[in-house]
Amino acid sequence: MILTVLVGNFNTRIILWDKNRIKMRKIVPTNQVLDRLNRLIPDRALKGAAIASVVPKVTLNLYRVLCQHTKTLLVTTRTSTPLKIVYRRKLLGSDRLCAAVGGFLRYQQDLIIIDFGTAITFNIVHYQEKTLLGGPILPGTRIMLTALADHTARLPMVKMQPRENPIVRTTSSAIQSGVFNLILGGINRIIEQIRCRTNVRYQIIATGGEAQFFSKKCQLINKVDPELTSFGLAQIYYFNRRTK
Repeated sequence: MILTVLVGNFNTRIILWDKNRIKMRKIVPTNQVLDRLNRLIPDRALKGAAIASVVPKVTLNLYRVLCQHTKTLLVTTRTSTPLKIVYRRKLLGSDRLCAAVGGFLRYQQDLIIIDFGTAITFNIVHYQEKTLLGGPILPGTRIMLTALADHTARLPMVKMQPRENPIVRTTSSAIQSGVFNLILGGINRIIEQIRCRTNVRYQIIATGGEAQFFSKKCQLINKVDPELTSFGLAQIYYFNRRTK
């Protein structure tokens, strides 16, 4: 079994894999993960670990903790993968790389992978060419809602709700409707533009914390795969173990 640790801006996903089967899954606030990681690492049967992080200030400390227990792969822009990277590699987030590899190996077709995290990222994968083209980045709902609350005098901080109806009667519901429709419209527009400019038929895969939230209202999304990025992280570990 191997352990994957996927560090996001707000949450960290810790998954224990037995080949491609999930044996344990924990979601931990990133600001608590250093305190809790040791308790989540199994005492026996662990053959390795992999970490991918978008939070540099905790990356090395988590890597050192994992190395005390098992041989650990830290996935960076230089890590070998089965994909050719067209995007400027040193600027590519390791989470995007993992999502693309996971989609490439799991679905084996041309993909647009939409990762609904703190930011919403689009990863375009061409299967036959084994290529990651990159893709746009949008601010996620938390960023939009926080920006409105922080940079205005009277707009409140609200929780996100899937409000399609633009005819609303309260400020909170107006913010929810505006943010929801802005993101949903942006997703549809970006997919349309990718299809138009590449002339390729894509399977659209959603992953990340709010994938279910938006996929219910976006008819272009074909499938929700919540653990695709962690799966890709595990596959990068296996790929590097085989090639050494």
